Amino acid sequence: MASKLPARAASNADLQGTDSPSVPCMKGAYTLDLVKPLRARRDEALKVLPPRLHEYLTMRILPSSWYPDADHIELRKALAALNKHIPDIWAMFGQVSARNNSQRLYKPLITPGDPARTFRNLPRGWSQYHNTGRLVTTIVEDEKGLFEIHDWPTSSNEMCQSLGAYYAKILRISGATEVRFVSKPVGPRTGRSAAYAPIIKSLHAVELKSVFPH
Repeated sequence: MASKLPARAASNADLQGTDSPSVPCMKGAYTLDLVKPLRARRDEALKVLPPRLHEYLTMRILPSSWYPDADHIELRKALAALNKHIPDIWAMFGQVSARNNSQRLYKPLITPGDPARTFRNLPRGWSQYHNTGRLVTTIVEDEKGLFEIHDWPTSSNEMCQSLGAYYAKILRISGATEVRFVSKPVGPRTGRSAAYAPIIKSLHAVELKSVFPH
């Protein structure tokens, strides 16, 4: 017997009965990382979540189902509001998610001791868990690479901060001994695209330079 879709997905006309929803979405595996801590502080979460998202505190979240990016952003904002005492909370979201996913979703993409190969593998993870946007990683020369996210409607400063921390953590787990971020632009700000320019040093140290559209 087919599993019933989560209430949020089933009630959204853009998601119901489709394998490729028409609105920007992420897989529920990412949603679970946000919902669990919100449920642990349910009374407080009800005060900071938009009423339309209260159902996330009780409904079943399926890791393989699609959930709107817009909901994902609001869930992150609510969790950030409950943790104002934590500096760089959006970066922390990325680090925690990477630590969790390195043991499950991204485990097949990580090559221990080889951040360069792990870097090349990252686009596979994006396309499996996002229905919009396109991640491209390119080794330009021995110690330099290009990391780009194209046509992602959900791009924002906060989400890009989380993404940067996420991929930096994944690269550290793969063996990078140093990962630093600078805000110097390294590419044109065009459309809904974001770009990192990692410099991979002897396959063990990675410097990520990032630029995101506003």
